[in-house]
Amino acid sequence: MLLLYVISRFTKSHFGAYKQLLTVFAAYDRVLIVGTTFGVVCTYENRIVTGIFCSCFTVPFALMIIHFLYRYWSVLLEVII
Repeated sequence: MLLLYVISRFTKSHFGAYKQLLTVFAAYDRVLIVGTTFGVVCTYENRIVTGIFCSCFTVPFALMIIHFLYRYWSVLLEVII
């Protein structure tokens, strides 16, 4: 919650897509925290839900890859981004 507040309150508007990327990352991590608090029980009937729940943990890694690629491209190709 604190990170979402800091992003929305103290970042400048010229950050644009980078600000949105950080907001999505922080919000999705918040969803994962709430999801893991309640947990998912692995039973035969619940395997699809458990599979979806476990696959949701790969999204922050994908967002971090996009985050670092964006930072790399913004330094390397300063004119384009």
